[in-house]
Amino acid sequence: MDFVSQFKSIIRLCLFALPILLLGTSKHEYYLSIANLKFDENDKALEMSVWYFGDDLLQALRKEEGKEIEWEEEDSSTEEVLKKYIGGRLYLKEINSNKLQFQWVGLKFKGDLVYVYLRYPMEQMRDLRLHNSVLTEYFGEQKNVVHFQVNERNNTFYFDKKSTEVKLNVR
Repeated sequence: MDFVSQFKSIIRLCLFALPILLLGTSKHEYYLSIANLKFDENDKALEMSVWYFGDDLLQALRKEEGKEIEWEEEDSSTEEVLKKYIGGRLYLKEINSNKLQFQWVGLKFKGDLVYVYLRYPMEQMRDLRLHNSVLTEYFGEQKNVVHFQVNERNNTFYFDKKSTEVKLNVR
């Protein structure tokens, strides 16, 4: 799929999800996250941005911690819990199974969505494995979509409760 087609698909998906978000309901019937993963040659890093429904993340963090947690933009303790949760469920591995350490860039709130930004420093892009099981243990219908761009190629991967890992090929 070329970039223009991928972009059009993302726009259609956003237009589909936007009315749901604008209704302001606390419950939604779609469980979805969308991530973009791209190697930045100038920055020498594989960079990832991903959005989640904030209420779903909050519910998962409460279950993980066994206590009440709220979103507060200046609350570093909630951000630490989120880093730990994301780090255990969204990660890259070398082909030989060594887990790569991400750098937490930050998070941003936009309406009902939480955007998470990560980066993996590396001199050059190489074949890796991507694991993504965020929210699948709490929401059986959770779908995680990752758009991966490398060497002018675009790939889209779909993750759910049964499919949590793919190989990212450079070639």
